[in-house]
Amino acid sequence: MMSNIKRVKVAIAFSATLLFTAAIPTAALAGDNKVYAGSMCQPETSASNQQFSRAAGQFSVQGTTSINLHCPVVRDITSGTENGSAGPLAFVHVFSRNAQSTTLQCELRANQPNSLSFQFQKLTIALSGGATGTPKKHVFNFTGPVAQTANGAYEVVCSLPPGTGVASYSIAE
Repeated sequence: MMSNIKRVKVAIAFSATLLFTAAIPTAALAGDNKVYAGSMCQPETSASNQQFSRAAGQFSVQGTTSINLHCPVVRDITSGTENGSAGPLAFVHVFSRNAQSTTLQCELRANQPNSLSFQFQKLTIALSGGATGTPKKHVFNFTGPVAQTANGAYEVVCSLPPGTGVASYSIAE
């Protein structure tokens, strides 16, 4: 049987190991993926003729005016490289409730720290056939080549006509 002193020493050693292991930075953020609700996106302007709704986590464009959206991204890895990759991966889930063909466009931007310039990848799709209650869905898949900049910021920017919206978007660093 173990003496009480040995038990205390073992407990202290185990606790110290747990404490120091938790304090060591790990690569847990490498490959970090965050999913955002489309309702986090903000209209580029606050024009009074813009009509939209935020419901069930989605941003929906209503009325008769197209809206440019800016969707924020929290960036964890702020160095010049992440996962040995030239830039992040991003997915933007969009939808259309329009019966006629509708063009949606989104881009992934990597802004410079000075906010004077950015690199981007732009994707466009024409969706049709989305009747009310059964919206036509599409996923924009950004796989590069949006190079990151140390201490720069990411954002997703979409140009959406009426009857369309952003359901969600995700960024993998």
